[in-house]
Amino acid sequence: TVQRWTPWLGAVRRLKRLLADTDDLILAQVRERREAFERAELGDVSPDVLAMLLATRHADGEPMSEHELRDELVTALVAGHETTASQLAWAFEQLARADRVQRRLRDELDAGDDEAYLTATINEIMRRRTVVPNAEPRLVKQPIEIGGIEYQPGIVLFASAHLLHHDPAIYPEPYAFRPERFLDNSPGTYTWTPFGGGRRRCLGASFALLEMKLVLRAVLSRHELRCARSTPETTRRRGITFSPSRGSRVILTARGGAGAGVDAPAVAPADPVPA
Repeated sequence: TVQRWTPWLGAVRRLKRLLADTDDLILAQVRERREAFERAELGDVSPDVLAMLLATRHADGEPMSEHELRDELVTALVAGHETTASQLAWAFEQLARADRVQRRLRDELDAGDDEAYLTATINEIMRRRTVVPNAEPRLVKQPIEIGGIEYQPGIVLFASAHLLHHDPAIYPEPYAFRPERFLDNSPGTYTWTPFGGGRRRCLGASFALLEMKLVLRAVLSRHELRCARSTPETTRRRGITFSPSRGSRVILTARGGAGAGVDAPAVAPADPVPA
């Protein structure tokens, strides 16, 4: 048993060192900012997430502890950065293979403030390539029947966004990249769940959508996207997200330049369910 786990000991030690170093950096920043906040040196306190957390009080009036602040900041970093970055990687990968969609997006952006097709495109990107494909687990507290199957207390259930988003009964031609499906129909509360649903829906959903709109608007207003590889990206797990396995490389060409992209097949030859 000892020999079996020996190769992992070095990795565990490195992980502990990295965690300790990360805590030192974050806690040093927290202490510095708290001192400035308590001195009310408003010029030294930026109006950012950490400032808001420093001003937060518990029900008893006490401020958040250093380690509570650290946990909130790490959660914001992991949940608010990696997920959106991975989703944007899939956005570029899919748009580079759909010149028709790019043209319509550029026409909309050039025309003015209307962003209906941009919103529909983002909804379709998130439907087809959901970076967190399983909603939060639910613990069964009392017997419940779902889909003709009865589940007893103690069972943990997951709602699979990937399977839901690729159900042909809900989305005809589910593997096709067609933003138009969201133009006349808004995403359904229980049929489009990249941010989960119910009371535990992601708090950062609106911010993530805004980030994606800003990034895609900035890129597409200046450039056209072309595929760097002929074969579509497959999926790999990266931290907590499912991301393009080869990094989603695309070629940017200045608007109106030579070599604009050509439509690639909207349906990948093999689009497996993530494991």
